[in-house]
Order: sequence, then structure tokens, then C-alpha cells
Amino acid sequence: ATALAARWPAVDVAADLARLRRVTIELTALDGDAARAARLLRRQRALEDGVRRRTWHLPGTEADHGPRHTVADICAALGPRTLIEFVQLDGSLLAVVATGQRVRLRALGPAAEVATESAALRFATRRLALRRGSAAALSAARTAAEHAAARLDHLLLRPLRPLVGDRPLVIVPTGALHELAWPLLPTCRGRPVTVAP
Repeated sequence: ATALAARWPAVDVAADLARLRRVTIELTALDGDAARAARLLRRQRALEDGVRRRTWHLPGTEADHGPRHTVADICAALGPRTLIEFVQLDGSLLAVVATGQRVRLRALGPAAEVATESAALRFATRRLALRRGSAAALSAARTAAEHAAARLDHLLLRPLRPLVGDRPLVIVPTGALHELAWPLLPTCRGRPVTVAP
């Protein structure tokens, strides 16, 4: 009975991960429905929180999760790259930045503004990719995409530039940031960028 009880959290996690994948797919297919986007983003956050809470209670061994690494191990493995992991907490975005042998935490601001600009960039780039509309509409979409990319850069990466310098980046997004076209952001242009789940 104990073994069976220990397996239930794993089943719940798998089901929540499947639901989370469906919500993420629905978010990418949205076309300007702000109310539906808000509902889906709330659902996404709730599912992410549920998965996080359940995994705290899963039994595990080193074989299940791999060997434990220290911060020094991770920093050494990065070599000349900088790792930026984004975290959402209580409606705010934070960034954990690992460069060289140092790790720093930076508060970035409200997640809602980033979500709005990310949706705007996705909408504009989709319109440009599909070439829908008149020349004037496509020009407006290009301007909107450039504005959204600059705004996202200002919100997410510009506050980290003193820590990052011109190093290659390893970005670990959270939530809706997984869908962000990072190479469009000015800070990412002209440098190697790896996005990790």
C-alpha cells in the first residue's frame, strides 16, 4: 500500500504535464483574444505550481535525478557562457545570473507587462511570416514587432547587461517566456544564444 501511495504523485504530475502542454499549445494558437489569453496564462501558472508542489513529494534517488552539482560545478561547466534563468514569483519576474564563478539574483519587474509585450511580438511576427494584409499593414506589423522586441529587451535583458557583457547566453525561460523568439531581442543579436527548457 505504501508503494502504491508513493506512485500517486507521479501519476498526478504526468497528468498535469499533459494538461500544461495542451495549455501551452492553445496559447501559441491564440490570435488576439486577450480575455482567453489571460485565462490560459492563469491556468498555465496553476498547473506549473501544481507540478512543482507534487514533485517536492516524489521519492527520488541520485540515479533518478542525476548527480548533485555545486554552484561551482555549474559555473565551471558554463565556461565562457552566461546562464540566465528566469523565475516568476508572486506576479514578478526574477533572473538568476551565473557568470564565471558568481551567481546573482536580480528583480526585473511585473510579469504581466512581459506577457503583454510577448503576445504583441508573437502576433506581429506571425502576421509578418504569413504575409497577411496590405503593404501598410505589414509595415505596421514590422514596426510593432520591433517595438515589442525592444520593450522586451528593456524589461528582461538590459538590466542584466552589466553582468552579462558580450558573452554567449544560455537562457532558461519560465512560463510564457518559452515561446519568446529570443534572437529578435537586441541584446541577443550577434551572439550565440541557447534556450534550455
